[in-house]
Amino acid sequence: MYDRENRVFYEINNLHESSYVRIEDINENIIKTIIEIEDKRFYKHKGFDLISITKAFINNLSGKPIMGGSTITQQYVKNIYLSNEKSLLRKIRELYFAVKIESIYSKEEILEGYLNTIYFNHGIYGIFDACKYYFNKTPNEISLAEASTLIAIIKSPATYSPVTNLENNTSRKEIILKTLLNNKKITENEYNLSINEEIIITKTKYQKYSNSVLFYKDIVLDEIKKTALKSRNFDIYTSFDIDVNNFIDTYINDNPILSDLAIVILDNNANIVAATSKNYKYSTFNPSTSSLRMIGSAIKPMLYYEALNYGMSSISKFKSEETIFYINKKVYEPKNFNNKYENKKITMAYALATSDNIYAVKTHLYIGSNKLISFLNKFDVESQNYPSLALGTAEMSLLKLTSIYNTFSRLGVYSDPKTISYINSNN
Repeated sequence: MYDRENRVFYEINNLHESSYVRIEDINENIIKTIIEIEDKRFYKHKGFDLISITKAFINNLSGKPIMGGSTITQQYVKNIYLSNEKSLLRKIRELYFAVKIESIYSKEEILEGYLNTIYFNHGIYGIFDACKYYFNKTPNEISLAEASTLIAIIKSPATYSPVTNLENNTSRKEIILKTLLNNKKITENEYNLSINEEIIITKTKYQKYSNSVLFYKDIVLDEIKKTALKSRNFDIYTSFDIDVNNFIDTYINDNPILSDLAIVILDNNANIVAATSKNYKYSTFNPSTSSLRMIGSAIKPMLYYEALNYGMSSISKFKSEETIFYINKKVYEPKNFNNKYENKKITMAYALATSDNIYAVKTHLYIGSNKLISFLNKFDVESQNYPSLALGTAEMSLLKLTSIYNTFSRLGVYSDPKTISYINSNN
């Protein structure tokens, strides 16, 4: 990935990176466990396993727990080509690519690729980084018990992470070891040693990239998944700005007391320059793009925009005073900050400058509450028809809010925020 000045800021799955590991450098504990649990007929099928698909379908109909009908090849395809969308079309594409990959690559190459693209929660991708993060070991040093702990995560990374859900992980690890024993992949002695082995989680994650880079690349990868690109190698040119994001990361690191933080920067063409938060190690959830919050007084320019369209002007006046509104036989009594009122008529410009709540509610009711709702609907924001809407009870992400303000700066021209400028595809 390149930034807006054509400087490389992120590379993923590059064979020269330390996080990529060859199949010969992964010990048998990992390989035999993942094949037995994820796809025990891996070396027999040609991309999809009709037997597993049939069993999964029957279990689904009978209400039994589904062990999964996807092969390792299908999971690999989903990791590198497709989204997690649950649809028949996506499943058909998955099967097509799985068969295609099996016709081109050896089983060892497919398994190697899969092991290097698995998600292990906490922003960890690939078996090398997982071994480092959870145990501070290389994939050649992992014990059978540790391998089972890692493979347990794959089913549902958030649910089975030993960092945040140790009990869930331990239960699934024991199921995995019992399966290996019952299928004669390990001996009774190996089983007993592994069951009783103390698992020590180190959390020694090596974070090569900054928080801003990691949060940004997630947004880029989400955009990529919406395309029909079929190449495995991309040069992606984006609107990311290395200098701006370095400044943000430095500011965050220098201010550890900031407990909750989200930052979005768009340029005048609605390109995303930065969209970041704190501590990607702790959580890959990006509040700047995904967290919905009530926007408070940030809604007032939207309200006054509709008021201007209605016929009001910047010098239109309402009295700022403690006011009780009776709406549909219900009492609504908004307050100004610190209960401070001008107790006289003020202009729209003054109300905006001082964030006067009484003026906002009076404007909202005067022009009709449907005006502000209509404005928000243009940006795909759903809201309830309450008088408090004028004070910002609508919920949206920071990215959405920034895109609306960006529209003001562009004199009414709206564009969906985006990260990608263009892509060079190298097969």
